[in-house]
Amino acid sequence: MYCDMRIADFFTELDDSVAGETHIDPLGTLVIWSAYGQAIFRGRVNSISNDARSYTLNLFHHNFIRNLIANNSVKLSPALERQYSTKDSLAFKQACLLYLEKLFVFSVTENEAKQWVEHVDSTGVLGILKARRVAAQGTVAIRFGPDQVLLTRQLLLGVSGRYKTPMVEMGFFDKAYRYDLADSQDLWSSAESFIAKDDRMRELRDELTRHFRVLLADGARVPTIDYDAKHARLMKAYTRAFPSSADVGKRSRRFWLAATGLDQGVPGAVLRIADALRKTDIEAISAQELFAQAKQGVIDEEGQVGLKQIAQIESIEPFLADIELLFSLMLSKGVQNIDDVKKNWSRYARRATTIPSRARKIAGDPTLREVLSETGRKRLDTLVQLGDAVTLDAQIHLLFDYHTKVMDSRGQGPWLAIDANENIKVFTGRAPAPDEADCPEGYWTHHYYIPQFINLIRGFQGVRS
Repeated sequence: MYCDMRIADFFTELDDSVAGETHIDPLGTLVIWSAYGQAIFRGRVNSISNDARSYTLNLFHHNFIRNLIANNSVKLSPALERQYSTKDSLAFKQACLLYLEKLFVFSVTENEAKQWVEHVDSTGVLGILKARRVAAQGTVAIRFGPDQVLLTRQLLLGVSGRYKTPMVEMGFFDKAYRYDLADSQDLWSSAESFIAKDDRMRELRDELTRHFRVLLADGARVPTIDYDAKHARLMKAYTRAFPSSADVGKRSRRFWLAATGLDQGVPGAVLRIADALRKTDIEAISAQELFAQAKQGVIDEEGQVGLKQIAQIESIEPFLADIELLFSLMLSKGVQNIDDVKKNWSRYARRATTIPSRARKIAGDPTLREVLSETGRKRLDTLVQLGDAVTLDAQIHLLFDYHTKVMDSRGQGPWLAIDANENIKVFTGRAPAPDEADCPEGYWTHHYYIPQFINLIRGFQGVRS
């Protein structure tokens, strides 16, 4: 149902088209929820960065590249030097990231049916579907460079892209992948120690170092390898090091909690509750219950700031939830009249005064906009203006106009249309109306990354996410 939609592919609030937001966010409210979620989890977890294996894989790759740059005994061939200038160039780092991701994914396709340490779980491996198709055709040729990808916009939507922002927020590097930041050295020292103490990652690092010595000495402008039986040791090392989120999560939990600080403040309180529930079904507890318990479990100064952020969510969410409920009712039938939507609205114990009364509370609290970007503020303020409409008919028309403008800003058409006879025709996004029991008055839509954080916690607990 729409009021509990899943966020699958979001990157930046500045570009709605980056990750298919048009298919999942017709009201453009994701940018608002993203801001609140990022505030609570300090940019460490988001809707597409919540997998323990991918976090650790990205860290490992960057640490490997950082060491590769510093290793003067590993040199670029003349052809590669002409293309990339130095190992410290952004283009070279990006080429390495793409190449390493391909090595990992094709290692999984080769070994996912085998058992080295435990069954290799391909769930959540980005690009695995295309990799399987390529592998099924015969020998896999992997090129070093930006012209061969497993995902559209690989640098954005692959592991390095999806997990870039959290690592920038932690301070490992900046947006240009500069590893020598003054404040990053302790983090890299901890990462190096973590990797060195993990037998499997250490083995993979050694295999990759040997591999890159040969690869970068290749005289070709675009070195290419046939990733076949000759590289069995490297394939095995990759899948031994990163067989599943649960396996990697257990091995990396201590490091990541220290690096992210997610064991402190509100995230720390949620973590402690989740750990206490690890022998039961953690997903059985609602976000409301989890937040209620977390508020009681805050034990540090940082958590006091988080409590204010939770209070803001509790203030704004009923308003946005009802906005989304109304829009979902507009989408619930292929063709219907506005009067049908109004009748359905009353079935959920909502009235013409519901949205205006909620809007007044939002309009009267400027602190709710403090965490929002300019885009988020504009969208929230526009939605609040629905509260100026006295009749439900007018609110429905204003919501349709707002949706149309959001979609138009993306170069897309609206999901529905309203004709002169007040008939609503749905073109896309049609879904059954949610059950009344799922949307009580003041219900929460759960858009603030609690599900994503729980997914990460389950990885740290060694539970398959």
